[in-house]
Amino acid sequence: MSILNQHPKNFLTLRQWLNKYSAIPEGGIRHLIFTNKDNFNSRVVKKLGRKILLDEQAFLSYIDEHSKS
Repeated sequence: MSILNQHPKNFLTLRQWLNKYSAIPEGGIRHLIFTNKDNFNSRVVKKLGRKILLDEQAFLSYIDEHSKS
């Protein structure tokens, strides 16, 4: 399958994420990255050098899956 046929992913830097979604503090996101609970990093985080990029849709799906109803 060609990458062009897939839905485009929206990656945000940590600062962009914090500006868009202020409900989750920076420390909370860094904690998820550091502890890597339930493969958070492989699902949500992409690193480009030292830059941390978050896959917006994957992050929202992760939150939805791990929220307590």
